[in-house]
Amino acid sequence: MQTWYYSSNGERQGPVSFEELKVLARRGALDPVKDLAWTEGMQDWKPSGQVSGLFTDAPLAAAGGAFNPYAAPGTASDDLLARPSGDLGEIPPGSADLPILEVVKRGFELSKRNLGKLLGIGLVYILISIVVQVGLTLLDGALGMGRTLVQNLPGGGFVASHQLSLLATVISLFPTCFLLAGFNRIALNVASGDVASVGMLFGQGSKTLRMVGGLVLFYIVFIVGFILLIVPGFYLALRFGCFQYAIVDRNLGIIEAFKYSSELTKNNRLNLFGLFVMIFIIMLAGALALVVGLFVAIPMASILLPLAYRFLQFGPAALQDHAGSKVPLLSGRCPQH
Repeated sequence: MQTWYYSSNGERQGPVSFEELKVLARRGALDPVKDLAWTEGMQDWKPSGQVSGLFTDAPLAAAGGAFNPYAAPGTASDDLLARPSGDLGEIPPGSADLPILEVVKRGFELSKRNLGKLLGIGLVYILISIVVQVGLTLLDGALGMGRTLVQNLPGGGFVASHQLSLLATVISLFPTCFLLAGFNRIALNVASGDVASVGMLFGQGSKTLRMVGGLVLFYIVFIVGFILLIVPGFYLALRFGCFQYAIVDRNLGIIEAFKYSSELTKNNRLNLFGLFVMIFIIMLAGALALVVGLFVAIPMASILLPLAYRFLQFGPAALQDHAGSKVPLLSGRCPQH
């Protein structure tokens, strides 16, 4: 069933079916000019009166001069209603400084709006990861591989943990990267105001091999840089760290994703380092807040890097909502590969 989203009093609502949307239109709960509608496959939000079959059998003509609550500041309303606004243009790489505090503030706003959803998705992610870990541990036991580490605790007692064998570690990369690709899709969608759901965790399987190869290459590059001296290691990590989002977002190959990340992060690597420091502080603060703070800190931290990635692509527009609404400017504008 195709799902729809609509604006009401400047706020995004949904998802609903088209029939439910028609009921709202008949009840007068939708303004055909001021309230917008969008579904997957549409290039942009449009006035609900222009959606075929919603109010009448044919689209209504847009009233001239009506205010579009999703319009970017400074855009004439009559121009917006006269033609589709199209995709927001991407900025030249390195042309805008990443504003760390603004990204953090925006990350807090978006995580607050999507807190329940992010917590639910995170819980599913963790449960699946635990099942995979247990399965690999059992595999090691059946093959007589791996080893158990015993650590003595102060005051007596001990705790045991299982260290996976090399074979199990290699195998674990595939389910790990499968889930990571799905979670990156979700985080990118939250950052840009698009639909995000638990099912998306399992929707990026075609990119798993590229994620595995990219992750292995990334760690090799990082370790080599770290061996040379600590600073080169961090520099290379900041330069190429966006590769995982590029694979998911742009459907790129491994080398192309590394090149894209290198170009995208130009002139902003120091700012990205500052953002990593802020993420560490946020996580530490969450842990110190009787651990309960982690239920806010983790969802927030999980979308800060995707949000920074969107900023590096689209500039300040990535941190803004449509005027008079809580719908991000990028909503519906980023391709879903």
